[in-house]
Amino acid sequence: MRTTPPLNSSVVALCVSGLLLAGCLQVRPWRVHERPWTEAVVASAHQVRATRADGTQIVLEDAQLDAAASVLSGRPVPPGDGEQVSIAVDTLTQLETSRVESSRVLANIGLGALYCMIAIVVLFALNPPVGVYG
Repeated sequence: MRTTPPLNSSVVALCVSGLLLAGCLQVRPWRVHERPWTEAVVASAHQVRATRADGTQIVLEDAQLDAAASVLSGRPVPPGDGEQVSIAVDTLTQLETSRVESSRVLANIGLGALYCMIAIVVLFALNPPVGVYG
């Protein structure tokens, strides 16, 4: 009678690999916003990337617009000389935000589960349990 080696370590390794592959989907993509920019655009954003008229970009954390939406301020990433940076909005040509998107998190979980199921099916197809084929 033919016996098969245990698949526990192989299944675990393939499931972990599948979950890591699913993690390749970015859950905080950059989204471009059109003018007029308001406080709601930058509110609750993880990071804000501002492009100046000369083409330089700066990434800010904890960014906020003042009440008149004329000054964007926040902490630079990576941290620079100053604690806080303020930029006049009229010198900016583009504003992007990065937020965690729940739909992308759910997609990662679904892809991870799918990869794990495929790995298990492939392992059992290549190495069926004893007695299935004779």
